[in-house]
Amino acid sequence: MTSVRTTHGIRSDSGMTYVMVLFIMAILATLSLAFLSTIGARNTATMTRSDSMQAHYLARSAASHALWRLLNDPGFPASETQYTMHTLGRGRYGYKVRPPTDTTFATIAAVGIVDDTEVQESYVVYRIPRDRLYHMYWTETDQGSVRRAYLDGVGQTTLQSGGDFPKCLAIDTTNDKMYWADTGYDVIVRSDLDGSDFDFLVSGQNATKALALDVPNDKMYWADNSSNTIRRADLDGWNVQNLVTGVNTPVTMVLDLDGGKMYWLDKSAKAVRRANLDGSTVETVAANQDDPLQLALDVAGGKVYWTDKSDKMIRRANLDGSAQEDLVSDVSDPKALALDIAGGKMYWADKSDDMIRRADLDGWNEEDLVASVDDPDALVLDVAGGMMYWADDSDNTIYRAGLDGSSPDKLVEGVDHLKSLVLPIRASSTSQKPVVVIP
Repeated sequence: MTSVRTTHGIRSDSGMTYVMVLFIMAILATLSLAFLSTIGARNTATMTRSDSMQAHYLARSAASHALWRLLNDPGFPASETQYTMHTLGRGRYGYKVRPPTDTTFATIAAVGIVDDTEVQESYVVYRIPRDRLYHMYWTETDQGSVRRAYLDGVGQTTLQSGGDFPKCLAIDTTNDKMYWADTGYDVIVRSDLDGSDFDFLVSGQNATKALALDVPNDKMYWADNSSNTIRRADLDGWNVQNLVTGVNTPVTMVLDLDGGKMYWLDKSAKAVRRANLDGSTVETVAANQDDPLQLALDVAGGKVYWTDKSDKMIRRANLDGSAQEDLVSDVSDPKALALDIAGGKMYWADKSDDMIRRADLDGWNEEDLVASVDDPDALVLDVAGGMMYWADDSDNTIYRAGLDGSSPDKLVEGVDHLKSLVLPIRASSTSQKPVVVIP
């Protein structure tokens, strides 16, 4: 049998450039990149162009088959030393797989055979670090800008500038859009996640206090403090509706899309309230809350959590307001509240004693996590990545640490009055993504 060992590879200034590998791209979507290079020789007397093309196709099919099984079959028994062979038409293809290491997902050797023509190719499947899979996004009011960086703070980019007090940032990962309110210009706007395709959506909104998205139903919701109204519109800004009026000082709003409810804090009314998503059936979930500031939902657990600055308390109740509980006392100046439902923990930042803390969802087992957080302005959890992120306005910096408070690290410095911090990480994305590379 005549052997033809090939690599199909293209070089760039930095090494090898990307080429598409048939079915592998379909499996790994936009993150699946392949590098190929050529070695060996061929016997032209026994090889036709048609056989060569078919053998190459079979080798790549072999790699695709092996990769699919690696990603979908936990018990995949491919041999490291012998090819696992399959027949396809008048040809055969096979693969052998070297197990993962600390830095690689796997190494695949693939072969395609048509009559006397054999093509062999090798694939190394690397892991993309989680820090380079996702971005964090934030707004800076002093600079009037919307910015982003990778989760480790690298690649800081200004996406939009020239605004006037941008805030209330919300991310649509389904359509790769971001929305925010610019209260200086009295508008709600949106753009692509890279800042392109900027568009004004709704004007005359000069005191927007909260913005939330219902992407499946093509709706956005916001509270306007100047008109004491909760409104909604289509995601393109059309069909603006007044849903709830007489909302004296709305502070925070959260949507329960499965339950068909929206929840908000009404600071002047000293209440936690909710209504249907169309604004009907307004209910008081909790009354006599002197200074409610932060709000979070545990829909699966049927609970709503909030902070009361005046009472120095974190509280919760059932979603309908029944069974109200005082969970944590002596929370003097709560600036953020975040829930790790899977881990059974709640996290908060307390400006009065410069501390980030956590406790069980029932308030027990309180822990001090990070000290010297002088002026916290946001707290966001990346539960799948085991990290928490926050901003400190006292030194204009975005930080992160482990969920247990370990290894605190400065990520982004020179942040001018951050007003929103968002980590749009898809819920299904809990591990590193593989990238196919052929050395």
